[in-house]
Amino acid sequence: MLSLAGVAAMSALALGGPAPVADQDPQRAPGGSYQDPQAVSPRGSYARSCSGDYVNRGRLYADCRDERGRIRGTSIELNRCGPYDISNNNGRLVCGPHRGDFEDRGGGGGRDDWDDRRDDRWDRGQGGRAEITVYRDASFRGPSTSFRGEIANLDRTGFNDQISSMSFRGEWEACTDAYFRGYCQRFTGGVDVILDMVGADYAALNQSVLKPGGRWCVIATLSGARVEIDLMRLMLKRIVLTGSTLRSRSADEKARLIAAVRQTAWPWVESGQVRPPIEATFPLADAGLAHLRLEAGEHIGKIVLVVD
Repeated sequence: MLSLAGVAAMSALALGGPAPVADQDPQRAPGGSYQDPQAVSPRGSYARSCSGDYVNRGRLYADCRDERGRIRGTSIELNRCGPYDISNNNGRLVCGPHRGDFEDRGGGGGRDDWDDRRDDRWDRGQGGRAEITVYRDASFRGPSTSFRGEIANLDRTGFNDQISSMSFRGEWEACTDAYFRGYCQRFTGGVDVILDMVGADYAALNQSVLKPGGRWCVIATLSGARVEIDLMRLMLKRIVLTGSTLRSRSADEKARLIAAVRQTAWPWVESGQVRPPIEATFPLADAGLAHLRLEAGEHIGKIVLVVD
């Protein structure tokens, strides 16, 4: 099942993608855009050198061996085949005068292979700026690896069916099966607002994850105050960078700000609409252990001391 924080069965990654954003139920998608593959594939001589064949939305998919012995993901529209035999031609499904498409980019088949599938899934003007990092554990922890281009099959990456969380910039499509088959979901990366308490160590990351028109507000500099700013990125993304601190403000101004927060934001906390993430809780007697957990710098969320 796919989710933003748990993509445990992801087998393919793509830049962009024409598919609509799907819901979290792997058996359906908005507008009926997901269909279960048919169990029975049509007969044909392709079966002698192809495997993993199935039909989805009137299209036959299979993994076929080419003349060099490599396995290629390929597909063909069945309504074009009619009375023709469906065969394997150098790793590609064909029938009569009609040639199918390659579903992967591997195999070194040359530009002809690529042109057959050159649609907006791969060419959405990302300009090499899109990137995705996948993690084996939840909350962006554990072993990780990054990709800057589509991966038709994660089998050789060590992360096939092993991904529990991911961070990304740009637009990506993740699929449960290799070669962009099965259930796919599109993800759009980026955030609107960053309330930055870290400073130097997060400066580059903040610039990359902000959406166009995003706001970056610095309220502390725990890792240092001197940073490198990419002014071109700020201009192109129209990022608004501001800073704020309470220490230099008068008592009257602090009181006004507290009253404004109580009136505007606190009702969200009371209603449960806004909840702080809790990393761990410790009894007051174990405050030292809590500080060690905090100093390790691996937490995501609050570390809370509980007073009986």
